[in-house]
Amino acid sequence: MDIATAFLCVLLLIAACLGLGASVLRGLKISADLSAVEKYAWGFSTGFAALGWILFFPAWAGFLSMATLLVICGAAAGLCVLYWRPEPAAESLTSNPIPGPFLVLLIAAGGFIGIVDLLEGLAPPADADSLAYHFNLPKRHLEAGELVFFPRALDGAPPQLLHMTYMAALGIGGERALTLWTMVSGWATGFLLYAIARRWLSAGWAAGLALIYLSTPAVLQTGGTGHVEARLSQFALLGAVACGLAVNQRAPRFAALAGLCAGAYIGAKLTGLLFALACAVVLVFGRDRLRSIPLFAVVTVAVCFQWYLWVWLKSGDPLFPILYTYLGVSDPSFWNAAHHAVFEAWRPTEGTAVDPTPWGFLYFPFYITFANDSLIESGRTGLGLFALLLLPFAAAEAWRRRRSLHLGVLPAMAAIAILFGALMFFGGLPQRVRFLLPLLPVALICLSVAAVRWSGGTGAAAPLIAGSLFCLASQLGAQAVYGLSYARHFASGENRSEFIARTVSMAGMVPWMNQNLTRSDRVLVFNRQLLYLIDSPVVYTHRVFQAKYNFILERERPQALYRSLRDGGVNHLAFAGLRDGAPYDRAVWSAIDLWRAQGCLELVREQKIRRINSRTLNWANPGARTMYLYRLVSDRCSAVPSSRG
Repeated sequence: MDIATAFLCVLLLIAACLGLGASVLRGLKISADLSAVEKYAWGFSTGFAALGWILFFPAWAGFLSMATLLVICGAAAGLCVLYWRPEPAAESLTSNPIPGPFLVLLIAAGGFIGIVDLLEGLAPPADADSLAYHFNLPKRHLEAGELVFFPRALDGAPPQLLHMTYMAALGIGGERALTLWTMVSGWATGFLLYAIARRWLSAGWAAGLALIYLSTPAVLQTGGTGHVEARLSQFALLGAVACGLAVNQRAPRFAALAGLCAGAYIGAKLTGLLFALACAVVLVFGRDRLRSIPLFAVVTVAVCFQWYLWVWLKSGDPLFPILYTYLGVSDPSFWNAAHHAVFEAWRPTEGTAVDPTPWGFLYFPFYITFANDSLIESGRTGLGLFALLLLPFAAAEAWRRRRSLHLGVLPAMAAIAILFGALMFFGGLPQRVRFLLPLLPVALICLSVAAVRWSGGTGAAAPLIAGSLFCLASQLGAQAVYGLSYARHFASGENRSEFIARTVSMAGMVPWMNQNLTRSDRVLVFNRQLLYLIDSPVVYTHRVFQAKYNFILERERPQALYRSLRDGGVNHLAFAGLRDGAPYDRAVWSAIDLWRAQGCLELVREQKIRRINSRTLNWANPGARTMYLYRLVSDRCSAVPSSRG
């Protein structure tokens, strides 16, 4: 589809979110308490959650089609009329004029960030996680016309509330609409951050804060991709504000809004359960806790329950496969005791860099800021220097106001951020920095307001302003480097296949496969970043995440493994592992050699491919690998007959 169609699709989705958000905020009687900018910012975020919630049901019922998506989004967009219906207006926010030089700087910085993000939004997708499941799952749902369950840990059966909006973008406007939509929905957190910060900060400070957030390395790395954290940030921020208002006012309607945000977080990522718990703890201290807490709980469950119910019905485990020890699974081919032991042995060591101790909790923010640890991806997806820069100013203000720290919305927000972070840190979860990104906007507002108040009260604003400008300038430099690959794509005129071959590791054979394989072919792949790119139906195998078609577990029973592949409809196998590589590679080669010797496999194609270390810097591993594509030929394989035969 062309660019015009993609832009029209994204405009339709924006209108749908705004319309649904307006109806939610009016239904909760909240919109009358908001300024004009807050109505649109809060409206988009609540509507974003509502759209993902609604789209689940036709997908579950098997009514997925472009027509269905258009009708739902069109009807939701029609609700935008609510923005023009008269209602009592909240008091306008005071606005101090932004000094001319700072206004020019903010406009230039915002324009530069926007251009780089737009280049990424118009380019084909290249992020590995997005290609593995964030974009692949919506694509496969659309192909099937219904929700499809993939029995893979972590990335096959996650809650997919946000992915439903990806599905709408892809189904209506195609791939370019999908990538543009991730750009727009990533920017929504910046817009919301500005709108909420205006409650306490001037327009200049609020705009600068939003730009610093949007250029933060973690946002830069994930905001224009399918990663959910950059979009979950708006639910964490709005939910924390709503909790703060519920605690400080006799207004359970804000607890309902907090429940919607918490439910949307849980419906998009399992760690949302910890965010919901942090919100519930803070609501205990509210003035109207007896009404607020039950309302918060009911709305939270109503927004997120369907995903866990669906996974439970498909697998027998609502948190597949975490509760396998207690519940088992409905289909033993999905998961088994031997594979669960492998998964449990892998989990505690995945992405842990700092021991979960009280001292480690205090040390962790400094570690992720200054350490370049590939285990937690702090070098690529750091949270920037700005929060630590604000910390001494904010600490001084906190000490000055120490007798009243229990009052107000901001202390409640800070408590949620601290509790949420502590639950994640001590809960044994992977310590990947991007998982903490939803905490960042909440922390930035709390720290910024305290720092600005202290600097204004002491007349020492210059160091804070200078540090803020330094952080913004350094992050814009990183933005420039990040945008080089996308600028090269458009300047050179390379096509989609050339861009993917240059930026996606081991994808060199994909164009040939898409031209020569058909929808009746089913390909077993070992590289997750190829799942979205291959147009034929695909099956993914992994030694930890998937028990079905697992070459390690079945290494002593290659004939049974071959039969299960054939019975599952697999007729091609694409593999690029090294013969002297990891144990899994060696196990696969052992099976391939046996099957070829028995006439069960036929080599279709071999092709040199590149392993990409950095798509931003265009770094590749020295020495090309070879991708082999085999066809399973059971009709010539008397040694390993199909069980169907």
